[in-house]
Amino acid sequence: MHSINEKGEICVDLSDFEELSDSIRLRHKIDQLMEKYQFPKELSNFSITFMLRTGRRYYISNLYYWAIPYRTEGYSRGDIDHAFNVYDGREYFIPEQIKPDATQIDILEVMQKRYNLYTVFAMVRQCYECDIIIETYNNTPVQNKTEFYFKHRTAMERFISGFIQDMETDLKGMIPESEFLNFFNNHEFRNQVLTGELGSTNVILTSRELDCLFLMAHCENTQTVANKLFLSVDTVNSHLKSARKKLNCKTTLQAVAIAFKSDLFRHKISPNLGIQ
Repeated sequence: MHSINEKGEICVDLSDFEELSDSIRLRHKIDQLMEKYQFPKELSNFSITFMLRTGRRYYISNLYYWAIPYRTEGYSRGDIDHAFNVYDGREYFIPEQIKPDATQIDILEVMQKRYNLYTVFAMVRQCYECDIIIETYNNTPVQNKTEFYFKHRTAMERFISGFIQDMETDLKGMIPESEFLNFFNNHEFRNQVLTGELGSTNVILTSRELDCLFLMAHCENTQTVANKLFLSVDTVNSHLKSARKKLNCKTTLQAVAIAFKSDLFRHKISPNLGIQ
């Protein structure tokens, strides 16, 4: 798949692999946007992973050569930091601090020795529509990675915001759901998510109250919700009434809207509740 010259450098005609990856196909535009929005010079590469609430995951980066084995040789198995319990609730984390298994160790070794890619830090931004993991890399090992994050956080937020703005048309073509999501269509909302300024409510709903609201948000009725949660209709109505009271609203529709805007559903992934 790859040829290597006498210096150990990867030599591949990326034009032969444009159908393999959106990142490769859009590489010239990605490079232009890195220049336009001043991607930090102390970092060499980045990747963005969008984790949608439907369970769908979408990935784009400037790791063009890595994209080939990532898709053809199973190297996606090396994504040790995309597990919900690893990133949920964090602003950032250092990938190398996550303990890999034997297979992941081998993949990380290939990434470092063959492709000269070393992880630096990963930014995490979450909202009620999706989770966004932004990973950064360098061609040589970096010390004091936490300091690197705080040094480049603002620049990375600015870069990612501009990058998504200019890639909006492309992203909508690749992610059908994005047409209906505020994160991809509302610049102000997106900036609030990326900068961590999205307002939230301090109201605490029980797990069952959230389950009932979440299912009602997907056009269910109380009988269907009761069946899926193995509850009685009266119990479902009781949970919904309690949620409405806590959120200070008169209707379940209003409660659902507030829950979405306040990011209360961020732990809920549809398939877990039987929603396909």
